[in-house]
Amino acid sequence: MSPILPPHLIGIAGPSGGGKTTLAGALCEALGEAIPVIPLDAYYRESRSSPEQLASRNFDHPDAIDDSLVADHLQALAAGRPVDRPVYDFSTHRRLAETVHVMPASFVIVEGLFVFHWPRLRQLLGTRIFLDATDELCLKRRIARDRLDRGRTEASVRHQWESTVRPMFERYGEPTAAFADAVCDGNRPLDEIVDEVTRRFGW
Repeated sequence: MSPILPPHLIGIAGPSGGGKTTLAGALCEALGEAIPVIPLDAYYRESRSSPEQLASRNFDHPDAIDDSLVADHLQALAAGRPVDRPVYDFSTHRRLAETVHVMPASFVIVEGLFVFHWPRLRQLLGTRIFLDATDELCLKRRIARDRLDRGRTEASVRHQWESTVRPMFERYGEPTAAFADAVCDGNRPLDEIVDEVTRRFGW
């Protein structure tokens, strides 16, 4: 299907482990076409720090994200132009040389902790969805993901959760729910959330 211009940009924000990536994938299936998903996690800033310094870096602060590049890429997609988004390697804390070529479509989804934090980024979004969930569920998911995908220990995940993940979200992420068009309960079954969103926005 040829893209309908301008594409409709959907933002999904919420806590770490809240189910943003899963909801983005489910919405792609529900909308029935090849919809590009832009993960905010791919846009961590480059750093020349040592591995030891990188390991202790606060990745849960909005300043860790190259928000200008994210906004530039979303603006291009909204105008019907493709972009080459970065790929971030969490095991080395660095961007890889390769990129992912992203073509615009009728919808474009961007998901991440701080999607609603920056005014420029917020203004590009046609629909803003905040997916909330309990701390208990988010931490459980975070431990499972980081142990499996990033080779972390449960102790290190819990330490990061207490020292930066939860405090930074409370300070910078949670307040952005005020900018959402819909706040969804991420503790519910995924199909119920998808049904709520698609019905509400008529997709």
